[in-house]
Amino acid sequence: MNPFFEGNKSNNLKYFLTFIIITLHKELNINSQMNKGNQQIIIDKRNQILIYQNFMQEINLYNNSIISQLFYGINCNIVRCCNCNSQTYAFQTYFLIDFPLEKVYDYKNILIKMQSQVNNLNNMQNNFNNSNINQSNHYNNNNKAMNYNNYEINIYDCFEFDRRVNFYDGDNLMYCDYCKMNSNFYLCKNLINGPKILIILLNNGRGNSKIKFKFVDNLNLYNYIQNNNTGYSYKLIGVITHNDMGSSFIAFCIDPITNKWVKYNDINVCEVKDFQNEVIQSTIPYILFYQKVNC
Repeated sequence: MNPFFEGNKSNNLKYFLTFIIITLHKELNINSQMNKGNQQIIIDKRNQILIYQNFMQEINLYNNSIISQLFYGINCNIVRCCNCNSQTYAFQTYFLIDFPLEKVYDYKNILIKMQSQVNNLNNMQNNFNNSNINQSNHYNNNNKAMNYNNYEINIYDCFEFDRRVNFYDGDNLMYCDYCKMNSNFYLCKNLINGPKILIILLNNGRGNSKIKFKFVDNLNLYNYIQNNNTGYSYKLIGVITHNDMGSSFIAFCIDPITNKWVKYNDINVCEVKDFQNEVIQSTIPYILFYQKVNC
């Protein structure tokens, strides 16, 4: 269907996954022929509840396929004007979360250093109040022994990075519809609903071999999904890895009948005897597939 994927040459897996999901959704969308009409409902973007209700009504009317039911989640972008403090909300669907591992690693270590500085200040204050010089030296020695270069990150570090608050100023000034001025603004993102099948891409752009990714078989997103009524517990059901050059992909999937891990490498298919050693401890995964539990 897409000439870009013709032949036997290796292609970008993210592009293929995006193409196949969007194409299947369009082909299987039972509401795609409905007329949307020209009526546009104007709602105050500061009203999160009404914006969400209108968004869900649009989704239910015009997007309904087995693909959207399985793979689509909803997130919310929140923008706050620094001049008038108005918060506006914009909802959108997603079927793949892309985490840049290098940036996640840098962000985690910044937080570690900030926490260490706070702890040091608290310790210095306590030592000053207690007039205990020996205790102060003890804390300082412990601080020197701390390792800021913690190269191991996990999936929760990625979600912490994803929901961080970004501040934009200077050339990124934005016009505010409510105070009628160009203003600095804050931007953050919340996950509203998690899909039944959660796809996570771990983008190790520069191929930094020092970064170690810690797998999580059972994923709990209670702290990251706003609408907890939709469920937040996931289990790992699939992993895609690639070699150092990124040109060859291998899939590991749980067989739904035997509940055992199976390795798919082109036409070679075999059961994985030791998933822990062969996958978890050997490489940084490229794409993770999690299935919602009790959904």
